[in-house]
Amino acid sequence: MATMAAWTLLFMLGFVFARAKGACPGPDESLLIQTRSKGKAPCGPAPPPEFSLPFAYSLMSAETTLVARLLQPITMPLPKQLLVQKADKTTKTYQVSIRAEPNVGHGVFYIDGQVYQTMKDFPPEFGNPRTVFSFGERVFEVFFDPHEAIQAHFVLNDGSELNVPLPPKQPRQYVVVGDTGLRIKPTNDGWCAVKLNETKDLYDVKTCPQDQLLYEYDASLVNGLFQRMNDSIDVAENPWPLGKLSEVASKHVDEFTIVIHDGDFTYRHDACPMPFPDQPPGDQTKPNSITPRIFGDCAGIGEEWGDTTAGWQGDFFSRMAPLLQAAPWMVYRGNHEVCKRGGMGWFRYLDPHPLSRYGTGATPASPWCMTYTDPYRVQFVNDLWLVMDVADVKQDTSIDSNAPVEYTAAEAANA
Repeated sequence: MATMAAWTLLFMLGFVFARAKGACPGPDESLLIQTRSKGKAPCGPAPPPEFSLPFAYSLMSAETTLVARLLQPITMPLPKQLLVQKADKTTKTYQVSIRAEPNVGHGVFYIDGQVYQTMKDFPPEFGNPRTVFSFGERVFEVFFDPHEAIQAHFVLNDGSELNVPLPPKQPRQYVVVGDTGLRIKPTNDGWCAVKLNETKDLYDVKTCPQDQLLYEYDASLVNGLFQRMNDSIDVAENPWPLGKLSEVASKHVDEFTIVIHDGDFTYRHDACPMPFPDQPPGDQTKPNSITPRIFGDCAGIGEEWGDTTAGWQGDFFSRMAPLLQAAPWMVYRGNHEVCKRGGMGWFRYLDPHPLSRYGTGATPASPWCMTYTDPYRVQFVNDLWLVMDVADVKQDTSIDSNAPVEYTAAEAANA
């Protein structure tokens, strides 16, 4: 579920997060992670991986199945195959299938098997100032049993290889993250003479009444919840330290690690007002004002927002690349991945099941989304996980309905 500051959580489920052998602490690491180690490790680690296409990662599917995913630019020829090397020195070859084709411009999309036309089936106020559900790359996948596998990699058309992380038979540690997106939630985006109303667009964002729209941007009207493009870990700065957390956590991942994301991958469901106002709205002289902690310059996101390739790369892939390349992931769907928010991207990139599970509309040709999906089990030797889709569970209030109103002297001293 959503949190006001969209903070990333790093903790263990009853396990000790022990330092991986040979890892070196960074300057901020002691503030991010509690570790336990003996002796000294050599320093000078290699820089973290950066996100660029082509890009490969893996997700835990039902029971013991692993799905290997590959993102490729549309200019690249189709990959050749997935090769899996086993402990007995044999190699198995898997054919690669297309999960999602590029979808740029207007067209159709599916929700629960029902088809919609982006230019026809929604009133004008349901439109965003950019094409919705715009995805510019191809997504490929292979489902396989990783039992006895010691290495797996995609073989691209030119013969180059991309490694696919493999799961342990029994994990020894779990890295858990959640609510990881950068928050953008305007109550006024500077283009409306009044506060945005309850009529929402296709990304579940409040809209401006037609007769109150402005013809000139007014930064003084901007209000809402905005997170800074800042990787500090000081909460008083309203930062977004996801990249730093991902890098540090990836240094502790070994072959016995599984990464778990408990939902809410994207928070950029609207554009950041630009140019962002120099001063927050209202009177900020009171000591208990919370606005400085929720009102930060998010303009650095540019056009990386929405349920689009750009939005998902900016909010998730670009920062999570080190962890995605370090270990397999087990993913839970959050309320930010419902169909009216980030659901199309969820089923494109992260849902760990084959298209055949979902029926009508679930094809590579067009974006699609299902309101509900069935639970499934992930089985290890000793651990059994039950993954449930509770993304669209109804609730009367959220954590944002009870925002903190007291900025105490102790909090100020520790800021």
